[in-house]
Amino acid sequence: MTEAAACVAASIPTPAYVYDLDEVRRARSLLAEALPPQAELFYSLKANPHPAIVRALAGLGCRAEVCSSGELAAALH
Repeated sequence: MTEAAACVAASIPTPAYVYDLDEVRRARSLLAEALPPQAELFYSLKANPHPAIVRALAGLGCRAEVCSSGELAAALH
């Protein structure tokens, strides 16, 4: 977790989810570097359909893996 995310997490009541999009982007980059260049990355919206996460990963070229109409709607949004 970055220092900024840790500060946010420390300043709000729990339980709460705090997403660190810099960490999401970093993890995606590490995974992409470990795979062959022709590999395509898919993000399963089943794991977490939060719009900011889906938007960040889509912006990095990740494709959406969906298995429900709700997940499809989140991916298209």
